[in-house]
Amino acid sequence: MAQIARPIQDVDMSIWTPSSGGTYWNLIDDPTPDEDSTYIWRDASASPPIPTPKGVLLSTVSDPGVDTGHSVTMRVRQEDDVDVTWKYTMWCGNTFVASGSLDSVNSQNYIDLTYNLSTVQASGITDYSQLKILPEASAGVIVRCTNLFLTVPSLPSSTSQRVSTLMLLGAG
Repeated sequence: MAQIARPIQDVDMSIWTPSSGGTYWNLIDDPTPDEDSTYIWRDASASPPIPTPKGVLLSTVSDPGVDTGHSVTMRVRQEDDVDVTWKYTMWCGNTFVASGSLDSVNSQNYIDLTYNLSTVQASGITDYSQLKILPEASAGVIVRCTNLFLTVPSLPSSTSQRVSTLMLLGAG
């Protein structure tokens, strides 16, 4: 089964507004999206310059030992019937790792947008405990994000078996 890294801490989400008080990360970290109950929103009529690093810190997952099968998923919608360009930017610590965008997204209902990282982008992840992601959107409307996460492959079964064996022997 794949490993999922979800938001656990705000780094800087100042281009977004939380739907309720408190932190941003806890509004977009749900394993089961709760749609309009908790979300972040922004007026995407202007895309401000994004200094690095911004976004939310993700939970730690184990390095899968491969640079394939990594993806970023956002659950998003917009308020009006216009095309929106959705983007994400990812950092590992203070180092830029990846970004991606999908143009001409038009949905007033929540949809999942998934961005597959290239092997070059995934190879830039050197510490799976220091990943930050910032969702972005550009259009002349209000946009919402209710969920954000990174999916990485599971550890190879031999690694998982070795860890389980060590734990059974009292080494873990």
